[in-house]
Amino acid sequence: MFRLSEFRLNRHAGQWAFGLQRLTGLLLVLYLAPHVLLNGTALLYGPEAYNELAGRLSTPFGHGVELLVIAAVLAHLGNGVRIVLMDFFALSRQQKRITTVFGAATLAALAAAAV
Repeated sequence: MFRLSEFRLNRHAGQWAFGLQRLTGLLLVLYLAPHVLLNGTALLYGPEAYNELAGRLSTPFGHGVELLVIAAVLAHLGNGVRIVLMDFFALSRQQKRITTVFGAATLAALAAAAV
């Protein structure tokens, strides 16, 4: 079970990556239901209803939410790949370096997606 006191005591790269992985996973699960409902409107009510609803989301706020979703996906993906590499190739001694590299790669990918 996750305890906030343990998170405060262990402030190393792996602990931050652990917290980020859990947070992005939760946010992506919460995003999934509205996403499925929005895309389901095309099947249930036709393309006109979908286009109207999608048009309402084509605002600066909607684009900001899209960028946050992309950031969560990239962070979750990058951290997941980092975890797989560390587990399968016994790279736990280089955890800080690998976390920094994958964090920088995630930020670079997010910057490219924002353009």
